[in-house]
Amino acid sequence: MDAMRALERAVAGLPGVRGARAETSEDGVAKLLVLVVPERANRHTLETIQALAPETTGAALDPERIEILSVLSAGGAEVRPSRRRLASLVIERAGELFTAKVSLDLAGDVLVGQGTCACVRRLEHRAVAEATLEASSDLVDAPAEVESVDIVQVGEARIATVLLRRDPGLGFAVGSAVARLDDYDAIARATLDAVNRSFSTPDV
Repeated sequence: MDAMRALERAVAGLPGVRGARAETSEDGVAKLLVLVVPERANRHTLETIQALAPETTGAALDPERIEILSVLSAGGAEVRPSRRRLASLVIERAGELFTAKVSLDLAGDVLVGQGTCACVRRLEHRAVAEATLEASSDLVDAPAEVESVDIVQVGEARIATVLLRRDPGLGFAVGSAVARLDDYDAIARATLDAVNRSFSTPDV
């Protein structure tokens, strides 16, 4: 059981995992229960845990001993995930410090992120993108960073484009959004668009 406890701690540190618990059934067989954000309730997560088991316990783990629960289905019927939406974007300025706080929602499950910088427009745009990317960290497998943020005028529309750099060898991801409220809102939605297009794990 000590080995399962070690696996429990390792799994709890994976992106998108809200909690993990090893249990022993009445027949003495250990089982691992894993609570994840909705986007992670898929075969990809199961395979990640199976790959982690030999490194942690020294032995393979039967997939029948792994139960993955979505935070949206743990208390009842399963809810199939769709795309997250930008629930809120809060902009604060205190002296020369700019702070962007982003919340991403999916059926009541909320992810949050924050970015700070000096009160310079170019840096503020980047901070909003970084806050959105931080909020999305549980949804992606490979780390990423903001490469560029641009606002372009196309006819009467202002469009935000965000380029994200993935791990070496994985290239870039790009997202865009039309400015409806202001540039900051468009940048947050463009960043989320890039994540949804290129980073989310397969829903299988």
